[in-house]
Amino acid sequence: MHPIRCPVCDKKSMIKYSPETREGATMNCPECNALLLNRNHHVLDFHKWLHYENEGDWPLDGVGTSNVCID
Repeated sequence: MHPIRCPVCDKKSMIKYSPETREGATMNCPECNALLLNRNHHVLDFHKWLHYENEGDWPLDGVGTSNVCID
């Protein structure tokens, strides 16, 4: 088990796999259900990350979105 800290609710949780071994994987925070992303050995808020990666084309809070297809 590996400890993580949710960037949304700031609570610590334990996950089965380390962020390092699951690069690019998403998961939901066990505490607040926020969508998280394992990226560069860090756990990030998926919606904020995608918002800034796409120059604001993705809503900062993810409202109104459902699926993502990355080529």
